[in-house]
Amino acid sequence: MNILRKRRKSKRKFNLLNKLLLTIFLLMMTTLAWFAYTKILNVDANLHINSWNIEFYLDDEKQENPLDITLDGLYPAMEDKVINLQIKNTGETGANIEYTIKNLKIFGNIYEIVDSPLTDSEFYILKSEPTIKNNISTQTFLKEEIDGQRRFPFEIQIENSTEVNPEEDGYFKVMAKWDGTNDNLDLKWGHDAAEFYGNPENKDQSAISFTLEINVVGKPRDEGI
Repeated sequence: MNILRKRRKSKRKFNLLNKLLLTIFLLMMTTLAWFAYTKILNVDANLHINSWNIEFYLDDEKQENPLDITLDGLYPAMEDKVINLQIKNTGETGANIEYTIKNLKIFGNIYEIVDSPLTDSEFYILKSEPTIKNNISTQTFLKEEIDGQRRFPFEIQIENSTEVNPEEDGYFKVMAKWDGTNDNLDLKWGHDAAEFYGNPENKDQSAISFTLEINVVGKPRDEGI
């Protein structure tokens, strides 16, 4: 009997010791987990990353990027056609604005924008260098001269903000001009315009159309805002 009692007491002490060790272990793990959360995970969870948020509007209607630009009613001595696009930055950091023109069509023909003249096709446009002044970029297309001769009597000019700061607005302005002072080119392209508009198959097409793909890049921290 005494031996049994001793064994039971010894077993109880052993169970109590195990429970005590398990409790200490759980307290240590809980403390470690709390330390990891408060010192590491919680800091990351509450870390706030500043970013830009650029939106585009045409006549107060939000537009998706890239944007399809269409210009109709192209003819000699016309009034300048203007499309105004508003840029809004509702974010917390500034953004730099760039763009690329794609899928450029003139009277149904697709033109490629190139750095030098192509010899195997007439459907190309020489890339022009933009003029940048006071955070405004101005670039004129279709105005190039080949061997001193102009190829187009009309031109497209794009003016845009090169950067937009937080809670500020910027803009894109697309302008089409055909002043009608080049007799030879006006006659040639005027005929092409009349032929284009007179074709029933072109009723749903625009005289000039292209895709304006706008590239937005966050401003580096050393640029200020």
